[in-house]
Amino acid sequence: MSYSQLKNLMESGLRRACPAPEYSDGLRTLVERMSAGDNLRTASGVFRALSSPIRLAMLKCLGARELCVCEVSFALRLTQPTTSHHLRILEHAGLIDARPKGKWTFYRVTDRYVLRVVDTVGRMARRSHAAPQPTRSGRRGATRSADAHVR
Repeated sequence: MSYSQLKNLMESGLRRACPAPEYSDGLRTLVERMSAGDNLRTASGVFRALSSPIRLAMLKCLGARELCVCEVSFALRLTQPTTSHHLRILEHAGLIDARPKGKWTFYRVTDRYVLRVVDTVGRMARRSHAAPQPTRSGRRGATRSADAHVR
């Protein structure tokens, strides 16, 4: 929105009466406070990690109990490299912890609250009856073969 559009909005009476420069400064201050401490960037990284059905399934499994890579791989029918790749993304986002034990590495959810968030978002999606979103290929409802069995 340009300054002139903001000024027109103020003059329309749809926003509280105050000078447009004061109002624009308030908007900028609001944005600066919201992005203080890089919270938006961190949250974006977490949401990016949660954007894969495979990683959501991994979180659900790891929320049930601590598992090693081979158990996650077997449960989700994934190759070990694919499993490790997705676990690394979840770990980098701070959603899971790794615990090495000899030649094995065990993973667990760092904060069970994330499982409640995932469940809540799932309920919201079911309630809204969201239509399948276009994938990168542009086809609605298309899935990559690795994601198909996780549903």
